[in-house]
Amino acid sequence: IPITLVVLLDDVDDDNGPLIVVPKTHHEILDCYYDERSAYPLLCTKDEIVTEQVKKNGTVSFVGKKGEAYLFHSCILHSSLDNNSDRDRKQLYFTYNTFENRPYKSEGRRNWWNSAHDWSWI
Repeated sequence: IPITLVVLLDDVDDDNGPLIVVPKTHHEILDCYYDERSAYPLLCTKDEIVTEQVKKNGTVSFVGKKGEAYLFHSCILHSSLDNNSDRDRKQLYFTYNTFENRPYKSEGRRNWWNSAHDWSWI
């Protein structure tokens, strides 16, 4: 099970772009594709599927105070909202994943501090 831990490094509220998740979507196989337009291939879900899932399951915003943390299944639909404030919204992400589920499409395209490139067994 791929799990992501998010640690809030700044206070986060609805105005400064919280991470949102769509509950229960990690239980379904959703049609995804890689968007190659960014600095690294970004795994995306088609807009019509996201709209359908949001109508069905709603959303949960990860808001909180600096130092708080959240855990979520990495395969749940998730995204960050726009930051509509003059405040930062720094967050630290740790993803615990199996070797078989490594983000192979990003190897060599993300900086070392953004995504691990050493897939040696620990």
